[in-house]
Amino acid sequence: FLLFGDTADATTTKDGLPDNRVQAIASGTNGVVWLGTTAGLARYSSGAIGDAPANQALPHVPITSLWADPDGTLWIGYGGRKQSYSLSRYDGATVVNFTADDGLESSSVSQIYRGADGALWLASGFLCRYDPDSFLNLTVRDGLATSPVANLLGDPFGALWIGFGATEEILRIDPPGSNGRVYRANPIGLPKILCRSIAHGRDGAIWLSTARGMHRYDGKRFEAFTTSDGLANDRVFSCFVAKDGTTWGGTFGGASHYDGITWANLDTRDGLPAPPVNSIAETPDGAIWF
Repeated sequence: FLLFGDTADATTTKDGLPDNRVQAIASGTNGVVWLGTTAGLARYSSGAIGDAPANQALPHVPITSLWADPDGTLWIGYGGRKQSYSLSRYDGATVVNFTADDGLESSSVSQIYRGADGALWLASGFLCRYDPDSFLNLTVRDGLATSPVANLLGDPFGALWIGFGATEEILRIDPPGSNGRVYRANPIGLPKILCRSIAHGRDGAIWLSTARGMHRYDGKRFEAFTTSDGLANDRVFSCFVAKDGTTWGGTFGGASHYDGITWANLDTRDGLPAPPVNSIAETPDGAIWF
């Protein structure tokens, strides 16, 4: 689903999508939008969906995460069932698939993030760091929670925020220059809650999408937003901060937009396909993709 200004357009398998269940979106170079579905990768360019040439060399399993580097390299994470490959790299010409033999100790990757230091971070059950040619898997022995790492994001100050899939816990790992301390979110004000995705605002605030609304952390305290504040649904699967500084939440009831004062919602009555909204991205022209 594409929203550009006041114009909305839904893209489906009739337009060339491999499957209508889009689980990951990434904005690439030259206006290209990459769409990761449960049946493969799609490439949107010049107003049309096209089959990605990389599909011939990619594993035939659901795509759960995407990350596009500025040089055009696309990283693809998989999940949904046990498979041989859990991560692929596509440079526009060739595909490299990574397995446990390469040091990646997981059969799924739910989120990918390129840190300010150039390292690639993966939420892969473990917390995994790839830099530059080897994988480092961090587990409970390194201070993480016992449940799988579900999502992660770095903030503008170099800290890494980590959400877990079952223990309703958030960790913040500060960069080495500030002693690299690990903070558990509960002591800094967040109720124990299942976090599904993390985003950071232009003002430095951190946004969390959770099973009980959206939460904003300004560095001092957490503020919760729920249906009573105008959110479409309290079950929030994704969050995203646009270039204009406004915040989007992908919920079980549609997409919610916060301009800093009020929430406005999009749902099937606006042309949005059936919820939930699993992923949100923005292209350089300001278009918002769901």
